[in-house]
Amino acid sequence: MGNLTVGNPANIAAVAAAGAIPPLVELLRVGSNEEKESATAALGNLAIHNSVNAAAIVRAGALPLRMELLHGKESTEQGGRFAAFALNLINTSLYREVP
Repeated sequence: MGNLTVGNPANIAAVAAAGAIPPLVELLRVGSNEEKESATAALGNLAIHNSVNAAAIVRAGALPLRMELLHGKESTEQGGRFAAFALNLINTSLYREVP
């Protein structure tokens, strides 16, 4: 799903409208490390330049789960990079000026 949304605002809107955010956040809770990394990348892509999606991701509870991937006992180097990237995208999208 991450690849479907990279740099494509229409796909980002369609994926979010289809209800993808809650299942992706659930993968952050219960998925394997690989699934968590993929979900993180997809959530980051959904949040990029989209404050509505970024807020939905935060409301769904992704931030504490991302911090676990970044600093938790099961964290990996790649997972940490994905988590930092996604957190940055969410932060940037939430606090940027929206016309």
